[in-house]
Parts: sequence; structure tokens; C-alpha cells
Amino acid sequence: MLPWPSITPTLQRLREKTEKEQKVQRLSSIPPPPPPPPSSYTKFYKYKPSKLYKSRTFSLPVSLCLAFLLVTIITTT
Repeated sequence: MLPWPSITPTLQRLREKTEKEQKVQRLSSIPPPPPPPPSSYTKFYKYKPSKLYKSRTFSLPVSLCLAFLLVTIITTT
């Protein structure tokens, strides 16, 4: 009979501890997502230069055409 009263408060303490740990885990689970964004950012950064380069190589003839049009407009006026 004596162990039971002493066990119930320890169970309550354990429950409180687990609740606190769960809260801590919830709080700590929020910071870990920010570290993954750096990796996704590095992936984005790795792929971005090639896309930029492709867009630059694509926009180079377009810019030349625009420059040619500007020159023709300036020379005609």
C-alpha cells in the first residue's frame, strides 16, 4: 500500500517531464527546418548560375536585335 502514493506523484512528474520534453521537442523541431533551407539554397544557388548563363546566352541575341532596332530608329530619325 505504501508504494502507491509515492508512485502516483512520480508518474505525475514523469508526465510533466514528458510534456515539457514534448514542448521542447516542438520548439526544437522549429529551428531544424531553417538548417534545411541552407541546403536547398545551396542547391538553388548551384543550379541558378547555369540558368542565368543560359538566359544570358539566350538574351544576348535578343539584346543585339534590340540594339540594332535602336540604331536603325536613331539613324532613320
